[in-house]
Amino acid sequence: MSRRPRDDGPGRMWVADDGERVLGAVGLTREEHGLMRLRWVILDPVARGHGVGRALLDVALAEGRRRDAAGVYLWTIAGLGASRHLYEQAGFTRTEERPARTWGIDVVEQRFDLKW
Repeated sequence: MSRRPRDDGPGRMWVADDGERVLGAVGLTREEHGLMRLRWVILDPVARGHGVGRALLDVALAEGRRRDAAGVYLWTIAGLGASRHLYEQAGFTRTEERPARTWGIDVVEQRFDLKW
């Protein structure tokens, strides 16, 4: 049985702030095959280690579940240990890895998937 996300538009974006400045942001977009894609996960360095990234990730994943998505995936690059730890704590599994050239830099792109 194929699951499709509820049609609440193409996606959402959340921004965390402290009342004076932006601390971080995350987006979630509707993709093919009933999946949603986690995008634009970014934190101000001063917000790291204070639960802001976890809170943003939790909100995005809750939206994916609310939309009845089959799961969520993301692309990132190797070497971002704190990000990878956050994704793995949330249940994501690395499913693909490939060399790439991004913004003129050789990187290793990694895909992580979370199915529920």
